[in-house]
Amino acid sequence: MKEELESLRSHQTCRLVRRSESHGSKVITCRWVYALKHDQHGRIKRYKAR
Repeated sequence: MKEELESLRSHQTCRLVRRSESHGSKVITCRWVYALKHDQHGRIKRYKAR
């Protein structure tokens, strides 16, 4: 999850703000989805968050 958050920040895709500071902007909610990536032998290769 840390890698994904850093990627979003570095690409300036979104930013976190407090609801009280949104000043008329549309605030959306989100949820993290986790997945496991496996190698050709079925072993866990990577934990992925999006």
